[in-house]
Amino acid sequence: MKDPAQFDRYVPADIARPLPTGWYGHLHNIYIQYAAERGIPTMLAMMWLIGKVLWDFASALRGKPSSTEARFVLHGAIAVILAILAEGLLEYNLGDSEVLTLFLAMIAFGYVAKEAADVAGSRA
Repeated sequence: MKDPAQFDRYVPADIARPLPTGWYGHLHNIYIQYAAERGIPTMLAMMWLIGKVLWDFASALRGKPSSTEARFVLHGAIAVILAILAEGLLEYNLGDSEVLTLFLAMIAFGYVAKEAADVAGSRA
C-alpha cells in the first residue's frame, strides 16, 4: 500500500479501532489471490471454468463456422481471455470492475457466436 495513512479514511466509522494486525492489500496475481482469499478448490474451479470456456470456443472454431462474424468473435474472445489470464500473472486484474466486465462480456459474446455457428451448421 503506497500511503497507509490514507487507508483509515476508507474504513467505515462503525468498525472498532484499532484494526486487527494484518496486511490490508491484495496480491499481484489472480491465481494466488483467489487461492488465498477463497481457497485452492475455488481457484481450481475457476481455472476449470475458464479452460472449459476456451475449449468450447476452440471446438466451435474447429467446426469451421461458415459465418465470418462468428469466427471473428470466437477468435477475439479467445484472445481477450488469454490476454487477461497472462496479465493476471502480474496483477490482480479481475479485481477491477472494468477488466472483469470485459472478461465476462467476452465470454458471453463468445457463447453467442458459438450458438450462432452451431445453428448455422445444423442448417447446412
